[in-house]
Amino acid sequence: MQMEKWASSNVWPSIVFLCISVVGRPTALMFERSFGLDAVTNAYIKDKEHMPRFGQLGCSGFVVLDSEARVVSGATRAFLEAGEAAFRDLEVTLAHILDLDDDELDERQEAVATAARAEAPQVPRLSGAK
Repeated sequence: MQMEKWASSNVWPSIVFLCISVVGRPTALMFERSFGLDAVTNAYIKDKEHMPRFGQLGCSGFVVLDSEARVVSGATRAFLEAGEAAFRDLEVTLAHILDLDDDELDERQEAVATAARAEAPQVPRLSGAK
């Protein structure tokens, strides 16, 4: 899960990545186990009266708040529509919040990519494979 990669990489140290289940604790726990959420703050909405009045599922984009809990983006690009480009869109939004220039953003994106490659399982090469 990309959000866990961001949260565990220390590339975005001042950003809190929060996953909130709107269908209760069992779903939040299932997400935690299924996606290996460790560095991501995992939460759930206890009952309908505490349900947020806006938002969407993570695969439809992220809601981004600043340090004062003001909405910066009600929805970043949707992964279901844009694929990996949706993740870059979120990173651009985060860079804007942190007032990073393009070079600093490129460095952070490369650090996340490097960390992901290091975590990828290594497939042994077959004898004679090129």
